Amino acid sequence: MRAAPSPLNGSQVGGLVGNHTGEQAITNSAATADVQGGGDSVGGLLGETDTSVRDSSANGTVNTTGDGVGGLIGTHDPSQSATIVNVSASGEVSTTGQYVGGLIGDSGANADTITISDARATGEVTTTNTESPGTVHVGGLAGRIQNAGDVTNVSATGNITAQAGSRVGGLFGDLQHISGTDTLRNASASGDVTVNGSGDDIGGLIGHHANGSLVIEASATGDVNTTGNNVGGLIGTGSTTVQDAFAAGNVTADGTAIGGLIGDDNGNDVTRVYARGQVTGGSAVGGLIGDGTGNLSESYWDRGATNQTNATGSGTPVTVDGYGSVGDTAAAAEMQDRAATALMEGLNYTTTWKTTSTYPILQTQASGTEQPPRTADTIDATSASGARAEQITVSITVAAANNDPSDGFVITVQDSDGLTDLDNATAVTDDTGTATFTLTQSSAGTFEPTFAVAGDAAVSTSTTTTVEEGAVRTYTREDGTELTATYIGSGTEDDPYLANSVTDLQVINKNTSTRGENYQLTTDIDASATESSLNGSSDFEPIANATGEAFNGSLDGNGNTISNLTVNRSGENATGLISKFGASGTVQNMTLQNVSVTGGDTTGLLVGESAGAVQNVTASGTVTGDTEVGGLVGTASSTSNITESSATVTTSGTSQIGGLVGKTSGSVNDSRADGSVTATRSLAGGLIGDLDLTGSEELTNITATGNVSAGGQYVGGLVGLGTSTANNPVTISEAQASGDVTTTHDGGGEAYVGGLAGKLSNVGNITDVSAGGDVSSETGNDVGGLVGEVAHESPSFAVTNASATGDVDTTGQRVGGLIGAHRNGKTITNATATGNVSTNGNNVGGLIGYQQDETAVTDVSASGTVSTDGSNVGGLIGQTRASLTNATASGEVQSGSGDKTGGLIGYLKLTEQQTTNVTATGDVDTTGQRVGGLIGHVEGYREQLTDYDLHSTRDRRRYKYKWYQYWWADWRRIIPRQHRCGQECLRDW
Repeated sequence: MRAAPSPLNGSQVGGLVGNHTGEQAITNSAATADVQGGGDSVGGLLGETDTSVRDSSANGTVNTTGDGVGGLIGTHDPSQSATIVNVSASGEVSTTGQYVGGLIGDSGANADTITISDARATGEVTTTNTESPGTVHVGGLAGRIQNAGDVTNVSATGNITAQAGSRVGGLFGDLQHISGTDTLRNASASGDVTVNGSGDDIGGLIGHHANGSLVIEASATGDVNTTGNNVGGLIGTGSTTVQDAFAAGNVTADGTAIGGLIGDDNGNDVTRVYARGQVTGGSAVGGLIGDGTGNLSESYWDRGATNQTNATGSGTPVTVDGYGSVGDTAAAAEMQDRAATALMEGLNYTTTWKTTSTYPILQTQASGTEQPPRTADTIDATSASGARAEQITVSITVAAANNDPSDGFVITVQDSDGLTDLDNATAVTDDTGTATFTLTQSSAGTFEPTFAVAGDAAVSTSTTTTVEEGAVRTYTREDGTELTATYIGSGTEDDPYLANSVTDLQVINKNTSTRGENYQLTTDIDASATESSLNGSSDFEPIANATGEAFNGSLDGNGNTISNLTVNRSGENATGLISKFGASGTVQNMTLQNVSVTGGDTTGLLVGESAGAVQNVTASGTVTGDTEVGGLVGTASSTSNITESSATVTTSGTSQIGGLVGKTSGSVNDSRADGSVTATRSLAGGLIGDLDLTGSEELTNITATGNVSAGGQYVGGLVGLGTSTANNPVTISEAQASGDVTTTHDGGGEAYVGGLAGKLSNVGNITDVSAGGDVSSETGNDVGGLVGEVAHESPSFAVTNASATGDVDTTGQRVGGLIGAHRNGKTITNATATGNVSTNGNNVGGLIGYQQDETAVTDVSASGTVSTDGSNVGGLIGQTRASLTNATASGEVQSGSGDKTGGLIGYLKLTEQQTTNVTATGDVDTTGQRVGGLIGHVEGYREQLTDYDLHSTRDRRRYKYKWYQYWWADWRRIIPRQHRCGQECLRDW
């Protein structure tokens, strides 16, 4: 029967029959009508039926707003077994409902068994259902089939689009077999599957598949796109064995269990399959299977095409082979052409699979028009030679038959002849027909490996490969130019490679192996060529820069000099002669002279990032970068150590800038820096910008002489900021800085600026230290001629033999000629400051501005003028809890209208400390309250103040007093009785 075109409307609407019941099968029927329905059960041939359908077709569009919609049958609901055989539909199908298919909308809910064979649909299938975003059941052939028996020879080619919802597939949205012996065989879908909203169980062939025993000879080539979970290029969620299948489309989802072939395999076996579409997902993402707990064998995926390193989201089974490389979108040659027969050997090319000029296809789905695989005509190999432990390249050239292109042939090694790097190796010919193999052989000798074209073992050749002692190496620079270096030696500690040119240095960068070997200079090296050209190329490429790997070998200068080197890498991190220096690496006994380095973060003249040892290295020149920039080393980790080294380098950057090292967590000893340091922001030091230690280190015999300028906080003539962890305090001894220290910090708060260090936190003992430069901060607190702030790790540590001679100028608080703020220390002994101190803030002293804890201060002096408009101002200490012994202040003290001003101490807060043999000889000039020639204001308990001298500002007379057992004391207690004339008198006294 054949129906003519006619528009229809309503539920149970069909192009031929709206509702058909009874035992009589529908056979040899066709409809060409466009069917328009307004309800459920709408089909291009039958709206609803409960019988078998055979040898029938529909060729019109189907459109409705209800559920159960199909290009041939809307709803198929037999009460007993039924068959659907040799049927087709070619029209577009669209609805706003559920259970939608290019051939059948919904089938088999009440059937004994539904058997389907030789069924196809070519129309696009669309549902805009937004009211039920749960399970919509949409498929290119059928939306849902329940109680299915065997399904054979089925296909769909139309695109599938659902607004939202789960169980959507290119062939079946939901396929549920009635028993565990039923199979799906020879099934294909080529349309794209798109679920615009959230949807789970989405597949290029089947969205959800259950209860059957086997899916065999199946393919899907369309793209799959959704935002849900359990999404696969072939099957979204499956619970049956899959054999001899492939998926070629891209799979894109946001959820979990996303696979190039199967999203969630529910623990079933998968064998003789491959996937090659790009796979993108949230979690549990694999080139073949997203969430895979079953056995996966004789299976393959294209790493580059899928962009997935692993076959499954939980890792790669050892029996599975992936070809190509992630990031390389070119198809893996190992999976194409004749190479597939050798490298995808698990597939049966006799009975099931067929090779083509690209990927293999299934014989049952071949059209006969596929391009056949190419044939290689000839293969040749060139002889190769190289040094022991050096990379040697063997080139193989293939010519194709029939004038075919020669690129893409895969070459295998038939016999490596003892060259172990060639065991099981493959290479692919380029557009010149050339494939290259690289090998490293530890023993010298002559070898004759044999090579063949994969898939055509008869096309083979052999070549002679000679491995010699010594090393001849060629390095290809970033711009493509090649440099060749010849080294004498074996690269070991006892027999290092000998280098005598800038080319020898550059070729160290050849590969990971060469960057882990040992080198020694045999002569001075003039690297002037790096300023303009090196073998036709500009500047020097830092060693270990090309791949980002560290240099883990050794470079011994042997007393020689590398001069006039230029490294110009503006904005590039880890820049220097060496980019990154590993924990096992060492550089020693060399001079870098007139070297210019420009980089980004972590930049140094010698090395950008160091975790190794630098010993007896001297450097001069200029270095410019961003953060963590040093005259010798940009940044150094906790495993690094720098000893007996120096830098006379003009160093500049943004923050963490040091004359020797920008930032370090390792030790620095017996070293110095003599160049200027400039930081546009914070953390600048003449030697070290940022000292950040995690272990108990000792820094000793370190010096900086250059001027330091910055635009922010933590600025020091030697160290900008020095910190260590609790229980692991750093100790500093024999440390000197002589350069001027300046910052334009204008952000208020703490500036932390000092002639030696801006701030030292969690430090231990500080011994034999000095600073000679002037210290200036535009604004900010905690500024000192030696250190802006010292915070000891515990009260058991001391400052001993410390001095500062430079002037201190700022506008903030806690400012001292030696130390701005001192916290948690045990003693300060033998400390002097001779520079003038000028600011506008409180807590200002000629030696210490603010002293927080009950420290013992002994044998100390300050001689500079102290000037401020604030309170707590002293010729020696502004505010303190300390006990003082043998303390002298000789400079004039000026505090404007400030409160608590004294020739020695502005504000003394005591408990039971001793204050003995203290002297103040400088004039005290203020209009404020609580002013004393010795102490401005004393607050304490049961104190003994003994043997103190003062020198008045009026009549120059000297007084000596004994003062015992007091509760509270103020300025009246240290003025002789005849001068107790009140505050007004004191101001002029």
